[in-house]
Amino acid sequence: MDLNTSKIPNEKSLIQDIRGDITLNKVLLFVFSLFVIASLADVLTTYIGLTSGFVEQTEFVRILWIQFGLFGLILTKVISIVALTLISAPFYIFEKKLTKLFASTLYMMGTILFGYAAIHNLILLGYI
Repeated sequence: MDLNTSKIPNEKSLIQDIRGDITLNKVLLFVFSLFVIASLADVLTTYIGLTSGFVEQTEFVRILWIQFGLFGLILTKVISIVALTLISAPFYIFEKKLTKLFASTLYMMGTILFGYAAIHNLILLGYI
């Protein structure tokens, strides 16, 4: 049995790696939470707009609204959350910091998109 000490990480580098992973996990959780909040804000403002007489511009969402009402709006956001999670999960599973950062970036892009939609709805409704 040959022990090569160069392959054994020293305590300092091991702690830095653990802290780095914890930080990235917290970042991903934070960004995912923002994504869910932005999605809920988009659903709420869209619902207010549709019940106030506005018409949904996205045909898929409009069909779900006509067929299922509020449940249809919520369904579109559930689909988007699941789809983005399935797209970003492989990047997160690779256990490399750069791929975890990319997964966080995907959620941030979704947050920006749904946040913009919610703010746009608020402007159209006259709240901003």
